[in-house]
Amino acid sequence: MSHNLCGLQVEAKKASQVLLQGLAGKYKDNCGCEIPFAFDPPPTGPQTRNQCRNTPPGCSYHSLCSRNGYGRCKWQGC
Repeated sequence: MSHNLCGLQVEAKKASQVLLQGLAGKYKDNCGCEIPFAFDPPPTGPQTRNQCRNTPPGCSYHSLCSRNGYGRCKWQGC
């Protein structure tokens, strides 16, 4: 089975569930996630559900700030 969404063809058995959900419009669920900017002061206090703090060591630039299964914004793909 394959999906053809927005001109991008994806073979379902080779695609991750996260990718398929994103192509199906689930990416809108992540619009509230906040990414830190280089010139912002360091965050203080408890982390909110919508904050991705600085990327952990070892994350590549392909990492995404998106919601995990618990609804918290976290760096995915690290």
